[in-house]
Amino acid sequence: MSLILGILLTLLVFSLVVFIHELGHFLVARASGMKVEEFGIGIPPRAKTLFQDKHGTIYTINWLPIGWFVRIAGENESEESTTKWSFATKSWLAQSAVLLAGVTMNFLFAFLIFFSLFLSGAKPLGLMPLDTSVSSYFLISQAEAEERWILSSSWDILFSPLSGSVAENAGIQSGDRFRGMIASSSLSWCTRADFSSCTTEVIIAEIEKNQPLTFFLENGSGSIREIMIQPENGKIGSYIYSEIYIWNDDFIYPTSFGSAFVMAGTELYAELSLTAQWLGIITQKLFAPKYPEEQEEAREMLSGPIGIGSMFVEAVDQHISPRILVFLIAMISLSLGFFNLLPIPGLDGWRFVTLSLSKLIWALSGGRVSIHGLETWLNTVWLLLLIGLSIFVAFLDITKIF
Repeated sequence: MSLILGILLTLLVFSLVVFIHELGHFLVARASGMKVEEFGIGIPPRAKTLFQDKHGTIYTINWLPIGWFVRIAGENESEESTTKWSFATKSWLAQSAVLLAGVTMNFLFAFLIFFSLFLSGAKPLGLMPLDTSVSSYFLISQAEAEERWILSSSWDILFSPLSGSVAENAGIQSGDRFRGMIASSSLSWCTRADFSSCTTEVIIAEIEKNQPLTFFLENGSGSIREIMIQPENGKIGSYIYSEIYIWNDDFIYPTSFGSAFVMAGTELYAELSLTAQWLGIITQKLFAPKYPEEQEEAREMLSGPIGIGSMFVEAVDQHISPRILVFLIAMISLSLGFFNLLPIPGLDGWRFVTLSLSKLIWALSGGRVSIHGLETWLNTVWLLLLIGLSIFVAFLDITKIF
């Protein structure tokens, strides 16, 4: 059931984020006086026309129901077009606004999610995965987490018994915290600074003697119980580890309406910076690795729709907090906007660059030179390369799952 819910959630999230993107193109095109010929869900060929509005836009469902698209009149026409409601006849400013509207809507959507999270009582969701000077409220550095008392020292000793082991049969449960032990050795000589490692060593030393031990353990509810255990062959069949830090789940950023607005803007900038750094790291490891293993690390970091889908499946299976899922939706929207800004053929950033270059050449040549044909050719070649890259990334995602 969790697999089905995860897949449905993935399709819903992708559909929502792409809809927000295409809605931006649609609204700004309409506001600029361009005719939107079609607003459809899925990839053509067309399966059904739902209706046509008073502006002449048809709303359709297509046979491959993945994503959305907007078809604007004159998008693929050259500068010679004279139709007044055509994309090609509008000013550079209007055309640029339409091209960048989808990215803007994705960023705005992510901003509104961040703003809502801050306004409703946001908290850090984890530690910063990159060594960076970028300050993020949701992905916080360890130093800042300790400074804000989000992370605090614990020095606790925890038990995690193996299935069917002596420790489990005696009643020790995973996550039980050590609170004392009756044995021949004394723990009084352990100082506070080395209490964690020292206590662990003493416990292991006592177990290796195969003498009966009495542990005083605290469970998750805070109750302490006494457990007697007889080691076998110098073992009790349990991991014994030190918990150096405790995450303060009660910490919440104090925010008002105004501060939530500012923090959301700061977070948007931080996440965009982190996305750019992440892309730079992957590119360096793929094409200029310092050692061969870096290429494999980069391939592990790459993820497409299938990889993101498996992440949502796991989130549903593990009952991850709705706040984290909402944060992930914001990050997917932000990432879609960021990658569409890159000057790569087929993306909005590329179309903006080629549009600006085309307008400049057209103006300097007095309307005699157009790069429209070259742009079309480059887009076709890149589309084929992009399809190949998508298949490669999908293959990597599948190998990670299986």
